[in-house]
Amino acid sequence: MRLSDFLTLSSRTLITKPSRTFLTILGMGVGIGAVLFLVSLGYGLRQVLIEEITTSKSFVTLDVTYGGTDLLQLNKENVDQIKEIENIHEVSPIKEMSFQVNFNNLTGEVGALSVRPSYFGLSDVETSWGRLYEDNELDKIVISETMAKLFDESADTAVGKRAIFSFFIPDEEEGVKKIESEFEVVGVVEGVGESIAFVHQDNFRDYNLGDYSMVKIEVTKSEFIDEVRQRVMDLGFSVSGVSDTIEQANTVFKAITVVLAFFGTIALIVSAIGMFNTMTITLLERIQEIGVMKSIGASNSDIAKLFITESTIMGFLGAVVGVAVGLTISELLNFGLNLLASNLGGERIDIFYSPSWFIILIVVFGMVIGFLTGIFPARRAGKIDALDALRYK
Repeated sequence: MRLSDFLTLSSRTLITKPSRTFLTILGMGVGIGAVLFLVSLGYGLRQVLIEEITTSKSFVTLDVTYGGTDLLQLNKENVDQIKEIENIHEVSPIKEMSFQVNFNNLTGEVGALSVRPSYFGLSDVETSWGRLYEDNELDKIVISETMAKLFDESADTAVGKRAIFSFFIPDEEEGVKKIESEFEVVGVVEGVGESIAFVHQDNFRDYNLGDYSMVKIEVTKSEFIDEVRQRVMDLGFSVSGVSDTIEQANTVFKAITVVLAFFGTIALIVSAIGMFNTMTITLLERIQEIGVMKSIGASNSDIAKLFITESTIMGFLGAVVGVAVGLTISELLNFGLNLLASNLGGERIDIFYSPSWFIILIVVFGMVIGFLTGIFPARRAGKIDALDALRYK
């Protein structure tokens, strides 16, 4: 029997029994759609997290902290040792400080990070208002939106205002000496939950204000990350990078995706049972037709192939409908969430992500499900005796 004859006879039931066929394909589509929807949610959440924690430099950046011992500190000498390691492009030490600040005619305690401008690029710090300070601008600072609100100042009007920072250092004559410095706010950072200011590190080079709390390293190329990490660890320091976070996130979200896929698979199994039931009913309705085909020369394998082809076609159509259903629901839900987020002042995100390879895989998987559900009815149909089939009522 020719392939065109197989396809014509196999698809005839789709036309002669449209209601049953539609419901079977729809049931299969719901199962496939559930799998696609839930797995896309898992991939989407992973994608959102990775986009939030990665930047263009994040994969070549390492964070250096204390090695868990008080004997080894992040001082200038140790930072100079790190700078001598090969394949390091930039070393940006960070010092955490605390100041008494007079800003907008109010006074309060504020935490600060003493950093060089290179820190902003390595940490993906960007201003929502104003700009970041340059290397030669020692009298400029960048503050968080939270700090502006703490001093009863709106973020957009804080740029250009001046603030007086005060701190105390030991003094042989006075015991304690108060140091005051005046700075101009040139930028405001949004999304930082703490009340914090970024101050140029060179302002405090003449004072002994303790060791660095962290050092950020930019490696020249990503292939040197492991080598540089090991060299820094050999000095006794603890080293971490965004690749560690991504690896942990991938592990967690793989588990989440498997769990979500499991629940979607339950719906798919129910749909497969419905398709198996449909093929069994189709077999009973076409017994006399099978007898006629056998009497005019159709073999057992020809009859079996007809049923398998029919179930595979239904599986394919069900998968296509499922992909359409899953993508449509994902887009509608994503649109609703982003509409709600925009009304509440949030940013737009896509919490659903469907890789092309997964869509192709799930269509193939639907065809496989159709093929498998058609095997048993096909074997029964192939074994039916022609005379018994013609006498069947």
